[in-house]
Amino acid sequence: MSLRGRSLLPYEIDTSNSGYILTFSDKGDFLALAIELILNDVISVLLDIDGDFAEKIAAAKLDDGTMTSSDALVISSIARLFPIMKEPVYRAFMEKHIKKEIVFYILCGSCGSQFLQSIINISRRGRFTK
Repeated sequence: MSLRGRSLLPYEIDTSNSGYILTFSDKGDFLALAIELILNDVISVLLDIDGDFAEKIAAAKLDDGTMTSSDALVISSIARLFPIMKEPVYRAFMEKHIKKEIVFYILCGSCGSQFLQSIINISRRGRFTK
């Protein structure tokens, strides 16, 4: 999947709750970012969506303007996480809400249908293995 030349890779894997910056780019910024989302994060957003909007996402029937705008809003929402990272009081509350925004914008973006299908596949595998 691609998000304006960037990659989105939904995967099911056990990872730690923290990470380390291994290297910086020439500009001193991060080369990669991982945001942990659990299946319930995506399902709760899907349950909050009104009407047939989730069906439009699944069928990739959103208009190009909505998808382009949503792709940009994913990046904006992610950027909103950085200022609160070192503020435990803010982070405890806002992180959940910003993650929901991120999930919603991914679903509405150019990768939404593929992201949703990946989540469905992960969900199905989980049901059969437990």
